[in-house]
Amino acid sequence: MAPPRCTNADRTAHNQHNVGGVLKDGPLKHAIDHAFGSLDNFKKQFNATAAAIQGSGWAWLSLNPNGTLEIETTPNQDPLLSECSFETKIPRY
Repeated sequence: MAPPRCTNADRTAHNQHNVGGVLKDGPLKHAIDHAFGSLDNFKKQFNATAAAIQGSGWAWLSLNPNGTLEIETTPNQDPLLSECSFETKIPRY
């Protein structure tokens, strides 16, 4: 049996749950600072990338296999990954 598919909305809602608007010091903040120079630079680049999407699509902060962060886009409702994976941690029943 194939694993259930996640929608981008599922992932977004899960990832935004109880964030509180503050990026605390830790591995994610360090990775963002390393990749983009600062959280503010990341926000500017991410917002510019998202605003440039023509029509329907998503902007994503992705973790590459080599451990670097990258801003990527996908068209329409297409996810970066085609199926739920361990990093989403969304229980599906």
